Amino acid sequence: MKHLKTSLLAILLVSSAAFAQTKTKAKAQPQAQQPVKITVPMFNDAYTKFVKHLEEGNVQGIDFADFRASYLYSEQFKVASEKSQEYNRLKTLLAEQTEKQKFTDVITTAKQMLSIDYTSLVALRALSNAYAETGDAKNSAKYASIQNGLLQSIITRGNGSTCQTAWPVIQEEEEYFVLETIGAGVVASSIYRTGGVCDEIQAMKNGKKTNYYFETTRLEEGKKMLTPVQE
Repeated sequence: MKHLKTSLLAILLVSSAAFAQTKTKAKAQPQAQQPVKITVPMFNDAYTKFVKHLEEGNVQGIDFADFRASYLYSEQFKVASEKSQEYNRLKTLLAEQTEKQKFTDVITTAKQMLSIDYTSLVALRALSNAYAETGDAKNSAKYASIQNGLLQSIITRGNGSTCQTAWPVIQEEEEYFVLETIGAGVVASSIYRTGGVCDEIQAMKNGKKTNYYFETTRLEEGKKMLTPVQE
């Protein structure tokens, strides 16, 4: 009987120790990382209202040309200028993550870019594709719609074949995104002043060199707004 009591006591001690060890391990486990959210600017301007509206999933009825223009004249445009190095760093990182198919990381990086500039076609495309790869069809469709709306607000305003029919852009990044979308690789670029204010970009498409034109009036306005006034 004494031996039985001793055996039972030993079993209880071992069980208690095992339970305590399991409990300790459970406490030591790190919490799941919360998904990064796009930061909506806190300014009381048209751009901020557009971003808030779009982030809520309200894509219908948006004038994307007005949205792009609102960014140019927003307080966030000034903030983005100050964060241009950070944006470019994230853009390089995004390309690396996409190449390595690290789609969860792509989502995080794209959202950080959109927190700086929500009109970024590069970030919107990457975010939509990454959501598609991770099985989130709803968010993939949402950001694809925003990206397409912005793109259409450029390429439906001309044909890019002359300065008079140039595609209107507010940032140089839009120029290269459009050319990439139509499968044209950039060969050379220059400022073209005949018949308007344009960027003339020579690109290779289907084995043939072609000149494409981008209307840059607002792009130049944006540069002037960020340039300190000389007294």
